[in-house]
Amino acid sequence: SDGRLSSREWIVLALVALALTVLVCLAEPSIFGAMDWVRLHAFYKPYISSSLLHGHLPLWNPYVSLGRPLMAEPDSALFYPPELLYLLVDVHIACAMVCALHLLLLLYGMVKLSRAIGVEKQLSFAVAFVFACSAPVVGCFTSGYIHYGPAICFIPWVLYLGMCMQAAPGLRSMAGMALVLGLLHTCGHPQAAWLTGLGVMAFLAGR
Repeated sequence: SDGRLSSREWIVLALVALALTVLVCLAEPSIFGAMDWVRLHAFYKPYISSSLLHGHLPLWNPYVSLGRPLMAEPDSALFYPPELLYLLVDVHIACAMVCALHLLLLLYGMVKLSRAIGVEKQLSFAVAFVFACSAPVVGCFTSGYIHYGPAICFIPWVLYLGMCMQAAPGLRSMAGMALVLGLLHTCGHPQAAWLTGLGVMAFLAGR
């Protein structure tokens, strides 16, 4: 009932996450042809990686208008841990890996949330698959919103941890929620974090 998965179930979720990454992110029209990638991330990601690899912080972006702050801009997602992948591999490969990791996070979070609200074990997987294939999730990734899509993947976890805090308030549940909300706010899309915060308050008030 707590969402723990067997190794076989983890394999299923991982394969589904990989399949969705190929179908949603890499199959044509891929995210690498979308407006946000072409006009924004295709320049931000390599510039940030180059700056960090040369030993200095990318405080300023000189290539937009007369220049503008970069490290302080949410779209840079500089302090989001998965962004380290952009330092290690090609930006396209890193983007695909980050998308796959977040889709796996979404699937597992939806399984835990479904079981927490009483959905049967087998149906919890169906709920997770349907949510992962829904228009808000698929639409974000196919539109090249490589920060908004991952932010949406946190929604099941925020709702699940909110339920845990409501059922058993304590330091552990509060720390879990604080960690997830912190990651969500550094994910690169603050609007998604605000909407998720409002959503979880409405959800818990309704319960």
